[in-house]
Amino acid sequence: MDIANQLYQHGAVKFGRFTLKSGQVSPVYLDLRVVPSDPKLFSALVDLALEKLESLLVDGVVGIATGGLVWSSVLAYRAGLPHFYVREEAKSHGTGSQIEGGSPAHLRDPLIVDDVATSGASLVRAVRTLESHGLKPKKALVVVDREQGASDLLGSSGVTLTSCFTLTDILGKLGGVVPAEELEVVLKWHMEQKSRVGKTGM
Repeated sequence: MDIANQLYQHGAVKFGRFTLKSGQVSPVYLDLRVVPSDPKLFSALVDLALEKLESLLVDGVVGIATGGLVWSSVLAYRAGLPHFYVREEAKSHGTGSQIEGGSPAHLRDPLIVDDVATSGASLVRAVRTLESHGLKPKKALVVVDREQGASDLLGSSGVTLTSCFTLTDILGKLGGVVPAEELEVVLKWHMEQKSRVGKTGM
């Protein structure tokens, strides 16, 4: 399966003008929330992510709500591992939990899972939450790394980021699928972003 083309055809890769969560304006947007509505594409991506997970030798999966939750839950189920997820903020009702699924205190090597990594802020926030509960996460897995600083930011916290694809991988497979002029604009922007990240170390 040509996954990059399938992601584009299914609307998971969009071109235009988008404001990201960080406030940055981007000519490309990744919306992996639409992927589970295509069972074949979702299954293919889960299989790839599962291969990555199995090579990491972890003992539990911790998803990031909400984008990472569908991926983390399926991966944990397929791998036969306990599953938890981290909320952006603690609940203001009920138990007031920020980590759902019970106590993950017994985990020695938890894997943090999200759908897309951009700056890495959400991933680092999850790392800090787990650390506040006595855990020492060292590994994170995303379906797509946009290569905009997440790997370096996580690395500064002692966490290694693994991805199934980078944005470079996906854009490199869309020649002949996306109009050449449109793809050229996005590629130029992306290379500039990667260069900026490389210079700042972020």
